[in-house]
Amino acid sequence: MSGAMRRLLPILRYLAIFGVARGTLFIAPLVLASVLPATEYGILEWAYATAAVLVNVVTLGTAGLVPVVMVGTSLPGVSIHGIRIQHLAVVMLCAGTVLAMLGARAEVWQVALLIGVLALQGLRSTQAKSDGRANASLLTDASLFGTMAVAAVLARLLMPQQTGVVVWLAASACALVLGSSMVAGIGRQEISQGVKDWIPTLKAGVPLMLTGLVATLVASAGRLGMGWLSDPVMTASYSVLSRGAALPIIAHQVILVARFRNVFVEETANLENILLAIIGLVTASACAVWILSPWLAWMLGPSFANAVATYRAEFLWVLSQAILWSAIALNDLVNNRFGTVGRVLKWSMPALFAMLAIGVWVIKSLGVSVSAFVKVHGMIMLTFYLVQIITMRSQGIKLKKLWSFTVGAYSFLALYAWLS
Repeated sequence: MSGAMRRLLPILRYLAIFGVARGTLFIAPLVLASVLPATEYGILEWAYATAAVLVNVVTLGTAGLVPVVMVGTSLPGVSIHGIRIQHLAVVMLCAGTVLAMLGARAEVWQVALLIGVLALQGLRSTQAKSDGRANASLLTDASLFGTMAVAAVLARLLMPQQTGVVVWLAASACALVLGSSMVAGIGRQEISQGVKDWIPTLKAGVPLMLTGLVATLVASAGRLGMGWLSDPVMTASYSVLSRGAALPIIAHQVILVARFRNVFVEETANLENILLAIIGLVTASACAVWILSPWLAWMLGPSFANAVATYRAEFLWVLSQAILWSAIALNDLVNNRFGTVGRVLKWSMPALFAMLAIGVWVIKSLGVSVSAFVKVHGMIMLTFYLVQIITMRSQGIKLKKLWSFTVGAYSFLALYAWLS
């Protein structure tokens, strides 16, 4: 085998696994939307969005310390063992909540179950990325929704009346597999060291928890907000649009997963070029999805086809927000690298909560609808991104090309959606 082929094979293997894993992560929610009744799917999306926000709080951001620890950065008292101990405590708390509330309040145990799965999945995925095992990270990220989608399809064929129950059993099985794997990797010596490092690890994780909370609120505010403000059927419609609009995020992930370590080691000039390439691909992908959406409907299922036909302009609004989601996530990584997380959060976090409060008031004033919601949500994301930029510039971070391109690209697509 030639040297060129030896270098090419790992790239092809990565792209193939990336396609399978990210394809699963993208298609699986749309499969669930087509298989489950709209009410059950809406409730599932609300529970997932709620759990995605709360997992940052209960883990105290400790998963975000993994790449810093594994690249050799010195953080006194912080270790991978302390991170694992925190996640083990969270999973045990979630398991206790599920057992206590099972058969009582379904929304409580469903959220608790998903928090446990997301905590385990996030830790395992981040460890794999930080260790240079991109393929393992990709497959881990796809495990929850992939398992639920397969279970839903099989249940629909074999026991259609129990499809919803089987989906939640699949999520439980995913939690057991990920949890068993983590516990099996913790030895007695690691437990002792982890307990010793636990408190310092928690203290170091709090700023990252706040960053993760803010980022997740921005990313999940759509499904979360619709779930709280409207009924499950409207939540299901919006969720299908947002899942379809997640397709451009694959462009974000295909580069970032492969070059995750580079974000923490590259020179600033090279770093901006990497980030600009990601945003450029996300923008191009958003435009392509919008143009091709009439032809994608058959492939993405009847729920997607119906939602896009009903909310054509709103779909472009949600697609354009993928650009901001990607840009905000990249800003968070940059702040993590340069140690400016806490100083940026000092301004961005209060601004976000103020904007969310104003947004809820505006939506209620206009009347809860998908059209009103996507416009208000888009303005909240743009304002938050601008607050991030202003604060980061005050801390000496200058990514002018990246920030200018992002604001320009989003504004153009949002204006086009407004006029459509």
